[in-house]
Amino acid sequence: MSEREYHFDICPECKVREQDGSEKKLYQCQYCERWFCQRHLEPKLAVFRDLKTIIKDAEWREIVEEEWEREDGHPDYAYTEKRYDAFQKEKEIYQKRFGDFLDKLPPYEKMIPKEQKEEFTLLFKERLVACPKCGSTRTMTTAYRKEFEAFECLSCRSTWKYIWKKDKSGLYEEPKIKRTYHFQIPLGKAFCLVIMGIVAFAYIPALEWATAQKFSPEILSYLAYAFVLAMPHELLHALAWWYFGYSAIPIPILIPPILGITIGEKPKRKWENFVISLAPILLTITSYLVYKQTGNEQYFLYGMLNLVGMGYDIFSAFIR
Repeated sequence: MSEREYHFDICPECKVREQDGSEKKLYQCQYCERWFCQRHLEPKLAVFRDLKTIIKDAEWREIVEEEWEREDGHPDYAYTEKRYDAFQKEKEIYQKRFGDFLDKLPPYEKMIPKEQKEEFTLLFKERLVACPKCGSTRTMTTAYRKEFEAFECLSCRSTWKYIWKKDKSGLYEEPKIKRTYHFQIPLGKAFCLVIMGIVAFAYIPALEWATAQKFSPEILSYLAYAFVLAMPHELLHALAWWYFGYSAIPIPILIPPILGITIGEKPKRKWENFVISLAPILLTITSYLVYKQTGNEQYFLYGMLNLVGMGYDIFSAFIR
């Protein structure tokens, strides 16, 4: 049997990890098709080391930790993808077989004497607390104190508390209902919204500045005007991408008819793509509001220029 194909060169893993720049026999990896020495030829998982936030699956995390302890091999993304797919398929097969096994088992029912069952049912019904707002018994205790007991309704999300009577007889006084609303915007998203508002309202002053400039040569005046016209548009696209947690980069091109583009990840949901595509319409809206306040038709023209530039954006929002 003939020896595996090789050639002499510097192993990249030896060079980076051990500062070894000597030439040696290199063999080609069957996954990534790069060349390594015999010691670093075997592939291993290439993943981030932030186990707590990225790797949620305990079994997969254990496999990754074992791979990190290896001193040989080279990180290989192609191998990692195939290994993870195989792990997922193996896990699905195990879960399916385990589920089929449970389905075949006879149902288990603990034998409870009839008298004890009736007593338990009566006690449970007496303990049920109905929501004074919607009447639902899907309630839970959120605080138990010497003076009162607090509850929350799982149906309408109302919260209230019952105050014990002084004789501690277990009876409650009339409840005081308090409606709570759970609404919170993460700091990163709030920052994106604030910056989007600043960009929208800075659009008109920036265009007025660019229009008033007279640079020499004239191409500089055009570049200033085109940059101010394109950059807020693309920046709003990028901010919308960032708001939804995707990465994006606004790039000014300044060559008609394409003055700029924004490169970003493909949104996972259609409504996210809709919002991202139409985000620059904020420039038209703010221009129109200023036009209605001042009556200056130049501001209306600024808004229409942006709307014309959104031709492809509108197509992307409704068609793509």
